Parts: sequence; C-alpha cells; structure tokens
Amino acid sequence: NILKRTRPGSEEEVQATQAYDALEKLIKDCNENVQRMKSTEELIYLSQKIEFECKIFPLVSQSRRLVKCGELTALDFNTPSPKWKVTTRPIYLHLFNDCLLLSRPKEGGRFVVFDHAAFSDVRGEKCEMKLHGANKNVFRLFLLQNYQGRRVEFLFRTETHSEKLRWISALVPPQGELDLLECPDAPQVQCIRTYKARENDELALEKADIIMVMQYSNDGWMEGVKLSDRERGWFPSEHVELISSKHARQKNLKEEQRVKNAKQQVFCRK
Repeated sequence: NILKRTRPGSEEEVQATQAYDALEKLIKDCNENVQRMKSTEELIYLSQKIEFECKIFPLVSQSRRLVKCGELTALDFNTPSPKWKVTTRPIYLHLFNDCLLLSRPKEGGRFVVFDHAAFSDVRGEKCEMKLHGANKNVFRLFLLQNYQGRRVEFLFRTETHSEKLRWISALVPPQGELDLLECPDAPQVQCIRTYKARENDELALEKADIIMVMQYSNDGWMEGVKLSDRERGWFPSEHVELISSKHARQKNLKEEQRVKNAKQQVFCRK
C-alpha cells in the first residue's frame, strides 16, 4: 500500500520497491522453511502407515511435499451383459509434487500401495459420459506410465462437485505465473471474513484480500488467485463478496501491475 501511494519514477518509489521486495523475500523464505519442516514430518508419519505390494521407493525426501490426498470411489464397468453393471471400490490417492500413490485403505489409517507414477505422467480430466444419480461427479485419471511402464486409466467418483474440480485442478502440471492483465474480464471477489486453509490445495484469506476467480463449483467453492502475491487455491464463497464494479476491477489490476512494473524497473537498473 505504501508503494502504491508513491509517485511513479520518484526516489520514494525506488526505496519503497526495494523494501517491499526485501520483505517479500523474507516472508517467502520463512514460509518455505516452515512448509519444508511440515512436509518432512508428514512424510515420516505417512511412511509408517504405508506398505507397498508393488515396487518400493523411499517416501521421505526433503524436496517432496504433499499436494492433496483423499479417498475416492473407483467405478468399474462390467460389459458382458447388454446393460452395464457398475462395481465400486475405494482407492486412496496421495498426490505429491513429484509422484502419485494409489492405495487400498486398511483399518487403523493404514494403506497398501498397489500402483504409483511420476507426477509428470499423471493426467486428470472431466468425464463426458452421461452418468446420473449416485454416479455423478466423476472424472478420469490417467497414468501415462505407471511403475511397470504401462498406461492405466481409472474412473473416479467424488462426494461433491467441488472435490471433483479440486482433484482435476491438482492434477494439472505446474504452469508459469499468470499474467493478470490477460484476464481483464475475469470475476473478482474481496474477502469479508478471514479463512484459514484446512487442506494443502486451499487458499488462506485475510479481510480485504482481492482474488481473481478462475472457476466455481456448484456447492459453494471457488478457485482463485490472490492479486497481492499470486497464490492460487480453493476457498468457500461465503467468505467473499463479488466486486460488481468493472471500474473497481480494472483499478485493482492496474495497482498490482504498477507494483510489478516498479519492481522490474528498479532491479533492471542494478
């Protein structure tokens, strides 16, 4: 906010930009150290709960972090008869930043891993099949190459529409930083009530945060990008209100772009 109120091209803007950059790097470094410790603790705990019936690999790694996990229902279609018969089975997914584990859940919170693949070989996509009733909220999961080098496909059902979209979003390969000016017509919301993230794919919000909305679910969740730091994640729609004014949305984008431009100009001079 201090930087936004300085005169463009002034010495005050340069000093404010340098201070802002230093604070941003310090906060990012602190957050990454905390996240690294938390991730290592999660992996150590998880490694005690997991057994492999397939090829084993060491789970604990300093560079590995849990992105998303949860139990889903796998749908299997038996086609010998004229009418398809659907059978179901529970499968637990542990999605990390570098791999995906597929397990059969056991009692006592334990898991038996029966397949795994590198994250780069995993794809998720919406299902175009017309399924109704108990078999809605489905998506396809592809392992382009599993631990045996084979291509494998699963059809999963989730309990809610938001969980389906969140899994598909989590399975998308990492992308570069979003250029906010390329999305001038995207909806924006402002946080009206603080939200503390409960899962790894969620976005923590503070009052007055401005978020560009990327997609909605039909059960009250949104995925968006905070304009201030480009963090992306999911959050409940009841914690935000829509910014209906086009002028206000354009102003928000211009302010954030002004901060980005100021940083580029200052550090290009060095």
